Amino acid sequence: LLIQNLPNNLNKSFMLMLELFLNIYEIFLVIFIFISLVITFVLLIGSLYRIFRIVNRKTKLISYK
Repeated sequence: LLIQNLPNNLNKSFMLMLELFLNIYEIFLVIFIFISLVITFVLLIGSLYRIFRIVNRKTKLISYK
């Protein structure tokens, strides 16, 4: 029974592997989107922190005349 189902199992395994490789670009696309979101939030928080530091500066700007 095991030997009789071997070609069928190999065929199903091959089809699943083929389907995985055909859809691998979607997997990479989702990973790229999540990494881009994380980097975007880090840069956004950094820019807001920099603006907050400039607005709440304790010393006034030195004007050169």
